[in-house]
Amino acid sequence: MNTRSQLTQTIKLFGQIFDSLSATVPSDDRLIYAQSLAMKVFEHAAAIFDLSFGVNTEPILGEDGLLRAYSSMEVLERSILECLCTFFYIFIDPPDDDTFEFRFCVWQMRGLVVRERFNTDFPPTHLGDVKTQIEYLKDQFEDMDDLRERIKATKQFSSIRKEKSKRKLLKEGKGYFPTWVELSQQVGISPRFSQLFYALLSDQSHSGGLSAIQMIVLSIKERDERIEGAVFFANLLLSRMLFLYVELFPDTQSILDQYPSITQAAKINTLVLAGTK
Repeated sequence: MNTRSQLTQTIKLFGQIFDSLSATVPSDDRLIYAQSLAMKVFEHAAAIFDLSFGVNTEPILGEDGLLRAYSSMEVLERSILECLCTFFYIFIDPPDDDTFEFRFCVWQMRGLVVRERFNTDFPPTHLGDVKTQIEYLKDQFEDMDDLRERIKATKQFSSIRKEKSKRKLLKEGKGYFPTWVELSQQVGISPRFSQLFYALLSDQSHSGGLSAIQMIVLSIKERDERIEGAVFFANLLLSRMLFLYVELFPDTQSILDQYPSITQAAKINTLVLAGTK
């Protein structure tokens, strides 16, 4: 079975597991965001699969042809890795609810802080938009205030010794999160592989010099090999996400049990990621 077929099987299985909870509202509202992260991973994996066939240039250039968008695939791959790490750190790794609450609220607030700055620096110009924006910002400020109060109520926050660090955390939502490389190792990716893998994916996402060189010098055969590699690694990451999702939502285990061969292949993929196979 080729790598594209393997990814197809993993995507279908993950989709079935995800859909099995579509009509279920989690008892803990925070878990809704775990499902949102899982959906992002599913969509990125599906997009990588679609891009692996090449992008039809006819609608764009008016000529038949295929664009080998391996660079776009690797950017999506990095996003899968970061979603995987975030899912693990926020929803799987916390040893108790206090740690879960702290990490969850800090994570949520970081995004609201960025959005607040954007809305403040780029206000709407039309009167109707201004009225809408005022109400929108009012709701956002209330959300941020609520998150700050929840953060302050945790033992994790109380354990921070420096008042300056506390103020910065409450103001910007920054700090107290490991690096992506550290998180990728915690999630089950071998140390050496996680360092090199993330560095290479980041080079594509940040338009590093290597990514520019590759766009020029790689032959068609080499580009096809990069596409094959992107599909392969996307399948490894999606396999890891599959088991993390089932760990968080154990009621979905019965679906895994219905597909023993695909489940076994996914287990092997996680061992490959961990460097033990």
